[in-house]
Amino acid sequence: MNEKPTILFVDDEERIVRSLRLLFRDTYNVLTTTIGQDALHIVNSQTVHVIVSDQRMPNMTGVELLRKVKVKSPKTMRILLTGYSDKEAVIGSINDGEIFRYINKPWNTEDIRSTIAKAAEIAINSEDEFEVTVNSRKIILVLDEDPDVASFVQELVSHEFGDIYSVEWATSFESAVDILSRGNVAVVVTELSLTGDDVEVFITSLKHHAPSIVTIVTSAHHDTNVLVTLINEGQIYRFLPKPLRHGMLAMALNGAFRRYRAINSRPALLNRHVAEEPRYAHKDASLTGRIMGLFRNINRSHITSTP
Repeated sequence: MNEKPTILFVDDEERIVRSLRLLFRDTYNVLTTTIGQDALHIVNSQTVHVIVSDQRMPNMTGVELLRKVKVKSPKTMRILLTGYSDKEAVIGSINDGEIFRYINKPWNTEDIRSTIAKAAEIAINSEDEFEVTVNSRKIILVLDEDPDVASFVQELVSHEFGDIYSVEWATSFESAVDILSRGNVAVVVTELSLTGDDVEVFITSLKHHAPSIVTIVTSAHHDTNVLVTLINEGQIYRFLPKPLRHGMLAMALNGAFRRYRAINSRPALLNRHVAEEPRYAHKDASLTGRIMGLFRNINRSHITSTP
């Protein structure tokens, strides 16, 4: 890079932004503010490659700020920094801010350096998204043991999107991977847990093996630690609470289709949604081995076939 990337840090505590400025000033053009509205003025007036915002600030939360930045400057990579295990903030960061990473305070210096370096690199090299025409019928894979959920998604897709997409239902990892192996899956709508099985490893594995597929997660229960992992290691597109509502799911699917088309027309856009390398050490070894074995048996070209 000929010029230093610009990083904007936003936190209502002056000592925090001062520490971050000192940590990054030799590597980047560092801007700081303690006021969300001022951050928006900065983004409006100049190129900001990465914004790192605290969540709990007066007048404007970090999620609200990042949502507005996404509209004003879609190329700016967005990172949420917080010292609280805030369920609403985590969900909002997925659905509203579409953030790149979620970083906990106190941060690990090496981790925050590498995360910002990756975000800055992506922002410098990013391309604009644009719409393309889908030339073949794509599949929406529903992974859920509840037949009513599959029926709900099927009826909604038929009503809202016609015959452009078909819906296939799976109730297990094995049946889901079988559908994936046939190709043409654009979107996965998955429950967070199956009987005795944790879907977290499945989702992060899917992102690793089939990065162009867009994932929507649904659940009646919200574990903030799991959601943070799914942001950082799975880059999930949306989280929708159950019971599912027609309007919310329709909007989520419409956005997911647009992202899928954009990614498949310009593969370089995948860099904006790259996930951290999955870390499975904390998961059940037999489950992890089983899922990884399923994915290893799939030819990646079949999963990521383009429109």
